[in-house]
Amino acid sequence: MLPAELGAKIALARQRLVCPTAAPEAVAADPGPFAERLVTHLQAGQYKLLKAYRSIATKERQERLVNLITRAIRQSLNVDEVLEIAVEELGKTCKACRCLIYACGDGDRQVILQHEYLNAGISSLVGQVWQLENNPLFQSTVSQEQTVYIDAVAYDLRVQGNRYLTQWAESAGITAWLLVPLVHQGQLLGMLELHYCQGSPTPQVQGRSQPVSPWDREDLSLVAAIAPQIGVALIQARAYADLKKLNQQLSALEQTRYNLTAIVGHELRTPLATVKVCLESLASEPDMPLELRQIMVDTAITDAERLRQLVEDFLTLSRLESGRVTLMPEAISLQECVSLALSSLSARRAAQEVPEIESQVTEALPLVRADGEWLIQVIAKLLDNACKFTEATGKILIQAQLQSQLQPQLPGQSAPSPAQPKAQKKNQTTAQTKPKKPKPRPKPGPKPALNLLPALNL
Repeated sequence: MLPAELGAKIALARQRLVCPTAAPEAVAADPGPFAERLVTHLQAGQYKLLKAYRSIATKERQERLVNLITRAIRQSLNVDEVLEIAVEELGKTCKACRCLIYACGDGDRQVILQHEYLNAGISSLVGQVWQLENNPLFQSTVSQEQTVYIDAVAYDLRVQGNRYLTQWAESAGITAWLLVPLVHQGQLLGMLELHYCQGSPTPQVQGRSQPVSPWDREDLSLVAAIAPQIGVALIQARAYADLKKLNQQLSALEQTRYNLTAIVGHELRTPLATVKVCLESLASEPDMPLELRQIMVDTAITDAERLRQLVEDFLTLSRLESGRVTLMPEAISLQECVSLALSSLSARRAAQEVPEIESQVTEALPLVRADGEWLIQVIAKLLDNACKFTEATGKILIQAQLQSQLQPQLPGQSAPSPAQPKAQKKNQTTAQTKPKKPKPRPKPGPKPALNLLPALNL
């Protein structure tokens, strides 16, 4: 027998569990809060997953572009080819209307646009001159060495406050602008530009109707990752160009040494032979008439002076080539230098018959910045050689032009500098041709002082 109290409790439990008539209030629960928390958790997980996918896709695009440009750099030394690949792939990836890449430096005043990517219906800027000196947008980018972007060109004070930028943006149809400097170790190598133009679809944020800035964080990070690779391509191109220039200079130096050897062999042989003959004649003919003896002595002295001048020219050329000469450049009149050189020539050749010399150098030419003493010496040497290779009945013309007006030089000739004089002789070839072999000539050959022109960098 169970106690009465325990039996009552068992009966009550049987009634509630076996045959429940109504759910007790303690068992009833609301599933709403749990469902809301579950949905929120799922949405947060989905957002994180989408964000991770988007980040992976962005990194994949960056790596693909970096690998593409790196492969192009390794396969080709042609910077134009590398920049064409970079500008096309970057423009397509960023979905910009126009993408530009151009090489420039801190001191460049302007640049001609060559490498461009365009969307359909966008006007091209290839071949146009882009001013850099008085360009506040470019100068701001260079000074900050950071990416500069403009969401709305029509409301940017830097663009609207500059007439040139305003006209440029209107002619190119630019509505949004992005500039990325290509800098390596503090040195500006070039600039990368992305444009959104009029008529292009404005980027939208999913779920929103209002337009937003076209430059999102992904595009900025992508451009920042690509810029160093483009800078490497520009550095490689510059190094290749410098190496090519150095090889040309070495080749020119070897040719100069060969020419100098040929000139030395010819120029020294003639006066030495004359001095030797005169001295041998004086020594072997003690009974030589006084007049003939005086002629022999004068001839030996003249040729000895000529030898001294040749040796001085060789020493001067050696000092110039080694950089041991300190030049004192100043603004001087080229006409005055030519007049002084003509006066010096007249004094040296007063006892000789010289051809007619006509100077066509006018005062209209701008002043040249050069060392006056050296410039006069160079012009005098040129005139001296012109007189040697021109008959007494001939004529020598002295002309000077600006560098942009000069004709292309023959291979092996150094390009004249601005307002550099050049002596022209009728029926006479230039004295700076490349001799293949030393050949005897009826008159003494050109003095090595002609080589002072490239050494002085006038």
